[in-house]
Amino acid sequence: MTLGLKWERRLKVFAGAIWMIFILTCVLFPTYWITLASFKHPKDLAVRIPIFWTNEPTLISYRGLFTQPFLHFEKLTLNSLTISLGATLLSVVIATFAGLALARLQFPGRQRLGMAVFFAYLVPPALLFIPLYVMMATFKLVDSRFGLILVYSSFTVPFGVWMLRGYFQNIPVELEECAMIDGCTRVGAWVRIVLPLASPGIAAAAIFAFTLAWNEFFYAYILTETAKAQTMPIGLASFIQLDVYRWGELSAGALLMAIPAVLLYFLGQRFVVAGLTGGAVKG
Repeated sequence: MTLGLKWERRLKVFAGAIWMIFILTCVLFPTYWITLASFKHPKDLAVRIPIFWTNEPTLISYRGLFTQPFLHFEKLTLNSLTISLGATLLSVVIATFAGLALARLQFPGRQRLGMAVFFAYLVPPALLFIPLYVMMATFKLVDSRFGLILVYSSFTVPFGVWMLRGYFQNIPVELEECAMIDGCTRVGAWVRIVLPLASPGIAAAAIFAFTLAWNEFFYAYILTETAKAQTMPIGLASFIQLDVYRWGELSAGALLMAIPAVLLYFLGQRFVVAGLTGGAVKG
């Protein structure tokens, strides 16, 4: 009986290991393939039989991104950084005060407003792009970076409010009351006590907002017409529509686009974990 249980456990461990290897392969192989393609020579990308390794890596695809003017990669990068940082800053400021108000202030309809904010984040973009386009066209903000910042805030703000509201609720109200007893106003207690304690949650909201704005494709595709305000996802997708498929430049651009988000999560992972769990981060 004992021998049978041991073999059963071993089989479960073995099956779990095989399943984990399969999952890791599905997740990591596309990254490996894009990285490999970005360092291949164009002639190696045009062969019928795929080459899973290259002995002569080259930077020709990366040079092509920045030397071929019709790709506009520098402009795409600048647009993405400007729009993503602008949307992140706007959403963090609004979400911080809105989340604090929903968590601390008592007013009629507070719970319903909180649920409405959450459901606003769940609305599919396909239902919103027509009214958003009409609004942007009315104010002449189509094909502009400022217009995209406002549109991106329509989904980054609800997400930030939902996250920060829960984080503020986990901070004891007694800390504010003690500060007010010592002479602080309510706003002063928020600034000196609550906001510093909520810094991990605010950082997590900023990281998520930047990532959502950085990777957004649908609204940028609808609301941009020229390279004036196009972002990196739109620019990279346009590489496929050229007369000659530039798989090397496309792979190199996709890899470069992934680096900021990966670095941001790698450097701020403790804030992300603390922001999602409502825990405190120790320096």
